[in-house]
Amino acid sequence: MKTSIDIHNFLTSKGVAHEIFPTSRPVKSIREASALLGLKLDEMVKCILVKADEKFVMLLLLGKDRVSLKKVARHLKVKEVKLATPEETVKLTGYRLGTTPPCDFSTSLPCLIDREVLKKEVIYTGGGEPTVFLKIKSIDVLKLTEGEVADIAHR
Repeated sequence: MKTSIDIHNFLTSKGVAHEIFPTSRPVKSIREASALLGLKLDEMVKCILVKADEKFVMLLLLGKDRVSLKKVARHLKVKEVKLATPEETVKLTGYRLGTTPPCDFSTSLPCLIDREVLKKEVIYTGGGEPTVFLKIKSIDVLKLTEGEVADIAHR
């Protein structure tokens, strides 16, 4: 299983500025994480793995938003989009569920980034462990993931 050391080493090897934030205890939700870190939900980013027909895609959206699977399906021009199982998420990313950073996966995954994420200069996201968060510039995430910007959240 990958950890915060793996994401830190990956970002360092790419020359990407970032910070790792340890917390005093594990969190179970993005709301709990934002409260513990003293951040607004729209400063946090969720990384959600979905299965679009037979292809897996990583979605990034603000912590305050909910993913619209219909918008994702329309954007990808597929019939069905569903959430990946916890087992699929761990296998394909290498990270424990709920700790997934936006890059450095075990498998190459295409990435859709909600347009609102890029309106934030800096974002906070999973850091590879239940007690660790990653601070990184949104533009660096876009470059690292070679992500595609799309409207994928309920508005």
